[in-house]
Amino acid sequence: MTWFYSQGGQQFGPVTDEEFQRLRREGVIGPATLVWREGLPEWVEYQSLAPAPTAPPPVDSLVSLPPVVSGQNVPADHRSCVLCGRYYPPEEVLPLNDLHLCAGCKPVYRQMVIEGLPLPASPTRLRFAPLGRRVVAFILDGIILYIMQLIMFIPASLGFGFLTNQMGPDNLGLFIAFQLFTNLVSMTLQMAYYVFFWHRYAATPGKMVCRLKIVRGDGSRMSLGRCFGRHFATWLSALTCCVGYLTPWFDEERRALHDFICDTRVIEAPPK
Repeated sequence: MTWFYSQGGQQFGPVTDEEFQRLRREGVIGPATLVWREGLPEWVEYQSLAPAPTAPPPVDSLVSLPPVVSGQNVPADHRSCVLCGRYYPPEEVLPLNDLHLCAGCKPVYRQMVIEGLPLPASPTRLRFAPLGRRVVAFILDGIILYIMQLIMFIPASLGFGFLTNQMGPDNLGLFIAFQLFTNLVSMTLQMAYYVFFWHRYAATPGKMVCRLKIVRGDGSRMSLGRCFGRHFATWLSALTCCVGYLTPWFDEERRALHDFICDTRVIEAPPK
């Protein structure tokens, strides 16, 4: 079976069932995303798909979930499932700390635990990072990177100085080449530093000290590709005369420009 989905007024597809479920897990396709597949009379929101009448819900699919109460007219006692976002009466959901899980999503959640996949969190649980701690974490990471660069470049600079003294004073081309090389190495070091710690620990050492972490808008971890994208997006925050770093002061979710671009949030790390 192939699927089509709409995003930003544009149509995408066809995609296979496996690709469709991957997009759903990554948050590209959400409950309100318009989708269409063979057998549907028109485009519908993903959350409105009816359950399959004969087969039990498959482990890797949410299409077979039971009917959902409309998000526009939800009774006060209904609870939202952390995976599919649908609303159910209290007796039809499983409490999961301060989250809730519906019957149709239990096999999916169990499989995610077995495979060690990042488990989503309810957006209402996200505690956005205080701005002061974000600034402190940024400074700490800058100090750490500065020390790392000193350790790398002081021996290289001494060796370069010795080489130029041996070759004579007319070494402008060699000097420019050395500067370009050191700048390239410095940029690569910064990218490796941020991408590694974001992907491996969801936080740089500076943020770990300040008990902060970076997550997706739904509370899930960032993929490796999104980590690279966020790093390059920080350049845009800097190239806008650092205006991109000021937007957290005016946004209720305290997002910088690169957070808007990559759908990320800086939050307080939960206590261990």
